[in-house]
This record gives sequence, C-alpha cells and structure tokens, in this order.
Amino acid sequence: MSTVNKIFPAPVLRIQKLLSASEVAQASELALKANERLNDHQVPYSRTYRDSLDFMYPEYFKPIFRRLRRHIEDEFKCNVSSMVGRESIFRYGQHLPFHTEPHADISCVLWLDFPAKPDPTKRDYSGMFCLHNPHLLFGGRASGVFGNINHMEMPAPGDAFVFPSHMPHFVFPYNGERPGVELHFEMLAEAA
Repeated sequence: MSTVNKIFPAPVLRIQKLLSASEVAQASELALKANERLNDHQVPYSRTYRDSLDFMYPEYFKPIFRRLRRHIEDEFKCNVSSMVGRESIFRYGQHLPFHTEPHADISCVLWLDFPAKPDPTKRDYSGMFCLHNPHLLFGGRASGVFGNINHMEMPAPGDAFVFPSHMPHFVFPYNGERPGVELHFEMLAEAA
C-alpha cells in the first residue's frame, strides 16, 4: 500500500484592507520619515538600526501591530512572541533581492503607498512581491508535481501578506512615479 502525504505545506495569508485609506496615508508619512532619518543608503530595507516602528511611533503603530498580530494568531493558531516591523521604501528602479529571514518564523509585507501599476498580462511586474517555491530552490521544472516555481502577489494599499520566513522571496524592480512604501515584519511564534 502507498500513501502520498504533504510534508512541507506552506500556509500563507492575505489580509485585505487591514488598514483604511487614512491609516495608509499616515503610516506612509511616518515610514518615509523614519527611512529618511535612519537609512543612510536609501536602498530598500538597508538601514543599520533595527528599531521597530511601533517603538519609534508607539501612539500610531502599536494599534496596527496589535491588529496584525491578532489576525496572525487567529489564522495560524499560534502565539506571536516577538514582532519587529520596519519600513521598506522603493524608488524608481530599486528592488529587493532574493532572500529569506533566517532569524524569524513568520514574515509579513503590509503595503502602504504603492503608485506603481504592474500588469502581469503585459509581463510588467513592477514592484510585485514574489515567493519562490522552496522545493525548487536548487532548480527543477517550473511546474509539475511540486507546483509552480514562483507565486506573485499584487500589492494593494492596506493589504497584508503573511508567509513562513524560510520561504525565499523578492520584490521586482519598481517603476512608480513616487516612492513605494511598505512595512516588512519579522516575527517569532510558538504553537498555541
């Protein structure tokens, strides 16, 4: 007798409209301010200080972080013991290279201001977020029994996308007329 089991499932979560339009505008303004003050390189996610935005601007970001934490704990049936959220600012032509988060369990992207308008039907992926199938990390066919090689998410202001931190991910080069603003979270979690 033979049995096929899924041993390495990858749960992901898309939270639509986590933030209202006014929350997106204020969070974008504060994220840009933090980036200008702390990021000498002006490359996405490259500031040397790891300060989380909820400690820099607690009156504004702590409620947002709590809301996000509640969604994640409810959906994944876990306890988030640590959460760090920092800004990623994308200027024209910038991207986020292929990487994982080796010191976290759960990662999340929360899109704020995103003026780029990708159109995958025209092979324009400007600023789109992409997960890479860990089963095909070292090669393999683009589809088949192990699934597709990539999964792309269309950024939408106020939406969050949550995924396991071990999954390789990247952001395509950005071409918006003003900076794209998102928050990136790294979390430690335990089973509930």
